[in-house]
Order: sequence, then C-alpha cells, then structure tokens
Amino acid sequence: MEIEVPNLWPDDLFGKTSEVSPFAILKQQGTQLAEATNGVLRGSVGRQVSPYGNEFIYEFGIYVPALEYNYDLFRLDQKQLDFYPLQYRFENETGELASEQELYTWLKRVFYSEKTRLVVKRLLAQAKA
Repeated sequence: MEIEVPNLWPDDLFGKTSEVSPFAILKQQGTQLAEATNGVLRGSVGRQVSPYGNEFIYEFGIYVPALEYNYDLFRLDQKQLDFYPLQYRFENETGELASEQELYTWLKRVFYSEKTRLVVKRLLAQAKA
C-alpha cells in the first residue's frame, strides 16, 4: 500500500522573480560579446564554490574558439546566497559592489577600460589571422 504524502511547498515559491543573479548578468554580457563579434569572441563565465562552501566565485573571461584560448578578465566573489555585496578583482584593483546597479556601472567601466579594449582588439586580430 502506497502512502500519499502531501506537497508542503508554498505554491507561490516557484513563480517568476524580479531578482537577477550576478551570474545571470555575467552570462548575458558574455552572450552580448559573442553577438557583437559574430562568435569570434565569447564571454566565458566560470562558477565555483569556495573550498569552505561559503561563497560563489565567478571568473569572467574572453574565450577565442579559433584559438581554444581563454583570457581571464576579472573575478567576483559572492557570499553565500546573498547576491550583494560582491567583492571584485580586476587587474590590480579590488573592491566591493553593493547593488545590482553598482555591478552594471562597474561592468561598463571594466568593458570600456583601456586594458579590456586592448585585449579585445588583440584577441580579434589573433583569431582572424
């Protein structure tokens, strides 16, 4: 005889949410890079759990399929399940991003930086050679 156990999860728990995770934002930026370069370059987003299991580590890179090469651009650390604040590392700079808007502003600054512009131009030249 099979025992029937009721579903005790709240019905409204699994609907749409207005929250966007930092990982989803990074993935979207990677997709936009691929679209802008017709797939010559792609944004790669690595995600791992820290050794102690208390944070997610996101590494954003620029992947060149023709060369099978990935250039690591920056890193974000997210404490447990709180989306913000995020800790960032880009070049020799570290800091904290307190909100989704700060993440967008920071990403734009990184993508517009001379370093990123140089990396993208050189990777495009290498891929098209």
